[in-house]
Amino acid sequence: MNEISSFILPNNDQLSCLSWDEKGNCFAVGTLENIFFIDPRISQIYEIEKAPIWGTRSLTFQNHTLTIGGGRGSIEFFDLRKRNMRITLQGKQLNACLIDQFKNKQFPPAFYTHNWDHTNRRLFIGGGPLLCSSKGCYASIFD
Repeated sequence: MNEISSFILPNNDQLSCLSWDEKGNCFAVGTLENIFFIDPRISQIYEIEKAPIWGTRSLTFQNHTLTIGGGRGSIEFFDLRKRNMRITLQGKQLNACLIDQFKNKQFPPAFYTHNWDHTNRRLFIGGGPLLCSSKGCYASIFD
């Protein structure tokens, strides 16, 4: 394989995930503090200033929306046409909680993966603890 193009991101702290939008011909790249949109045809980078609390952990394009899984139990929806966040759902709204085995405290899971079904109505979310001292897993389907 040969490298076709490369990009240097202005902030690349904890680069964690990426997604490709076939319709929009762009990549979304998630880091600890930012989300970047990259159009490889014209080498343009567009940056969203704020990533979810504790970083971006998963990204999925669906129609004109980028769904963002956060490191502290949040799912956010970014409207690609309006270029703004539409909705943010936090751990309590999603009923997502794990128990730290050492301190016996509840904490929200990081959402490491998510995917829409073929009808674009149901969303699968999967994840687990962000803290290395903790164990557990989280999986849920939302309709």
